[in-house]
Amino acid sequence: WTYGFSSAYNLSEGRASRVLSALDVMVRGSRAGVALEALIRFYRETNDALMTSYQREADARASNRADLK
Repeated sequence: WTYGFSSAYNLSEGRASRVLSALDVMVRGSRAGVALEALIRFYRETNDALMTSYQREADARASNRADLK
């Protein structure tokens, strides 16, 4: 839960706007599904970055190179 409020790269950097944007959409009268789209967008971005990192590690291991983070 707390990681939803912080940056993936810098835990001291706040990202409360992720959750607040979803709450703001609901306060304005939209349905929860519309509000959830904002959170899903952040999830997709973070997931893509994580998968790219994992793929880089796997490629480095497969070619016996040092990990290129």
